[in-house]
Amino acid sequence: RRTDLPELQPFSGGDIVDPRKPQTLYIVLVIECVPMIGPQLVLDYWNVTKVTVRPFRCRDNRLRTYRIKDQADEAVYVMKRGKVHHSKEISDEYDYSAYRSLDKPSLEETGDFTRKGALTQLHRYFSKRGITVPTPFNLSSIKDISENLREAFNEINKGKKPYKHTGEVFQVDIEGALDHSLTMEVAIHKKIEGEALIALQNYLEVLVKYFPIGKGGKKFLYCVRKRVKHAPPGFGGKMFVNFIQKCKDRYNPGYVEPNNGWVGCHGTVPIYRGYPCSMWTMFHTLTVQAFHQKAENPQEVLSAMKGYMKNFFGCTDCAHHFLQMAANMEKEVKSLKDSVLYLWAAHNKANKRLHGDATEDPHFPKVQFPTSKICKPCHKPDGAFDEREVLNFLHHMYTHINTVVTPTQLGFNTTYAGGTGHHDGLHG
Repeated sequence: RRTDLPELQPFSGGDIVDPRKPQTLYIVLVIECVPMIGPQLVLDYWNVTKVTVRPFRCRDNRLRTYRIKDQADEAVYVMKRGKVHHSKEISDEYDYSAYRSLDKPSLEETGDFTRKGALTQLHRYFSKRGITVPTPFNLSSIKDISENLREAFNEINKGKKPYKHTGEVFQVDIEGALDHSLTMEVAIHKKIEGEALIALQNYLEVLVKYFPIGKGGKKFLYCVRKRVKHAPPGFGGKMFVNFIQKCKDRYNPGYVEPNNGWVGCHGTVPIYRGYPCSMWTMFHTLTVQAFHQKAENPQEVLSAMKGYMKNFFGCTDCAHHFLQMAANMEKEVKSLKDSVLYLWAAHNKANKRLHGDATEDPHFPKVQFPTSKICKPCHKPDGAFDEREVLNFLHHMYTHINTVVTPTQLGFNTTYAGGTGHHDGLHG
């Protein structure tokens, strides 16, 4: 188990203060029936030495220890750490007047329980106490990020050589993208209707048709699609999460959730790569699988991606650039081959734009893919890409997916589309 990364799972007992943050003065308790905002706040506050964030599931009996009675509600509490007495009673160590920083009515005008609302209220609370914490619009300046990461990389380089790609597409990454997109991004919407509903239906449709997963996983996706189709008008994220849980319970999809870290999308430090990388990987997989299966509509997958990015993707800037890229899709994509190459070219454009950006992982530079090192035939003598060879390369890569899992994930029953494929620094 990695001891250098934050604990994102709901609190399961032990010391309420993260032992890796001994300077903690305040403990933030995030109570949710389905943990979504809590894990995000853990990451947001990971570098705030004086604050420990602990996600809790609602109705957790341990909440009574902290004198929280209405634990069925979504809420955020802030507890102040008091003087530590030599007593086994936790109540001697903390002030349980538990200033209630947040509640549903106070988060936003809409009353929705969101990360933005939580960050806003917590920022207001801690600013009055002289503690610098993230805000919803400026989590940290790019300059600060660059300097902090430079220090981190210097420490990494002192002890070991930079991590290198294994050159494979991993099932855990695309299944992590699937799980995160459904349970974290779609699930936070208060209402799913109109254009957003159509986008969700189209997204689920291409997942059902083209996502490479085992029999239980396919039945799970069919189940979610069916429940969304028959959902009442204006249903929201809470009901959608309930759909997911019921379908999981019924069909045991067995897909691998990246609780223990990404594999092919693993960054040198946690803020790099990860989920955005995994979404690119999944999108490429879907276009190639549609090509492989000889789908009827060459624009189906790209259109579904476009709708998802516009309505659900959490990175607004990323979505904006993706939609700009897809503006001429209807004119340029006339075949399944076009679909695969269109997304490939778009990703290379994104890599070119972001190369050297502060968000780039220095140990995984954004390159024009595939490099001549891993696909020499893909490059003509003049340096241009040979698209026929590129298509063959992509087809092999995204239909031969490595199912390696971490030790704690070996209980899952995941199937895949072949053996192993190869890539070198494309994603993220």
